[in-house]
Amino acid sequence: MKKILDDVRRDAIKKLKAANTEDLHLLTDTAVYIYSLVKTRDLYGLSAMEQAVKDSPSEFFRSVCTFISDPYDLDDAIELVTNEYWSRDLQGVQAMTAYIYIRAALYISDPEHLLSDGFRYLLQSLLPPGSLRREFKELTERTYREMESRHEKEVSESFSHIIWPVFQDEEILENVHALEWVLGRLPDRDVQRLLRDMDMNTVSACICALGEDVRDRVIRNLSRRSGTTAKETAVQLHPISKKTASQSISNMLLVLGRLEASGEIRIL
Repeated sequence: MKKILDDVRRDAIKKLKAANTEDLHLLTDTAVYIYSLVKTRDLYGLSAMEQAVKDSPSEFFRSVCTFISDPYDLDDAIELVTNEYWSRDLQGVQAMTAYIYIRAALYISDPEHLLSDGFRYLLQSLLPPGSLRREFKELTERTYREMESRHEKEVSESFSHIIWPVFQDEEILENVHALEWVLGRLPDRDVQRLLRDMDMNTVSACICALGEDVRDRVIRNLSRRSGTTAKETAVQLHPISKKTASQSISNMLLVLGRLEASGEIRIL
């Protein structure tokens, strides 16, 4: 099947070299659009990307995505999408655009492809060297910054509307107060050391149980991306169950105790 894809790639490159230079910006637009779809998956999840694919303005892309998502094995799917390429006898920029759509459909259908950086370089390699590649790099960097900023604002907005629980269970309240007391007396570097040993689900669940001042201090000591992830997970956990809150608080207290006993952190 690799040979079939390579044949399409070589044909698309050959036709691209003969393309009208005035149309080359369409190739960059397509590559940036595909990159934004992959970042949609990274930021918002698979379902958001699948919806974006359904709304794609390209009938060819929607078509090949349907072949990939239908219950065919991979070899049959590749044959179907490449048959679609050959049967349309695409020329110039449209040929390379179609190849990009085929590679994108195969990439986003593979659950093992969790990161988009490698695919970004693949897209860039399909553009003619020079100004188009530089433009692609600049546009994708700007697109990602804009998407990430918009995502952070949306998460922060949802996070700000959480109705924080008021626990009645005395054991939970004691543990919450104990954790708040300790976190309030740790230097920032020690809070960061603690958070490195905690999984994000536990941190997010603890955030749901802590008071506002301590909650904000924990988030400030996370990286920008981890802070957004913690908020997003907290929103998903809301309303948090008593059991989840209790287990998470207890786990963080245990890690705090271990780190203090080893001398890695110091409670002031």
